Amino acid sequence: FAAFVELLIRRNRAERHRRQHLADLDMKVVGTVRSLHTVSAGRHASDSVRALITFTTTCEGALADGSTTVQWTPHEARGHPVGSVLELLVNPQDLADVTVAGGAAPRIIGDGVLRSLVAVVFIVCLIAALAA
Repeated sequence: FAAFVELLIRRNRAERHRRQHLADLDMKVVGTVRSLHTVSAGRHASDSVRALITFTTTCEGALADGSTTVQWTPHEARGHPVGSVLELLVNPQDLADVTVAGGAAPRIIGDGVLRSLVAVVFIVCLIAALAA
């Protein structure tokens, strides 16, 4: 369990770094939400909402179309219906490297919260082992 959480922490750090890199490039475009689909991980799992977002930008003097998918919680997706516009951060060298900017960006769980979860699970397992 701890190894899985550590992999999740590393993935989240990489995503934070990628978002910061795109923000530093400072190429902002406007994207439009084209579709929303509810995604479920199973009968007892929580749902998420996957959005397809398209955009058009100027790349090396020519118009270029691009798209990205974003996965939000149902709460995060509420303010972004089909047809709404969002600000995106784009890597001008690679139009596939896109992220949603600002408050519309999917939330990334903090490292401290995940490490606390590992500590709680460890303590519960320790108490269960001592009680047995």
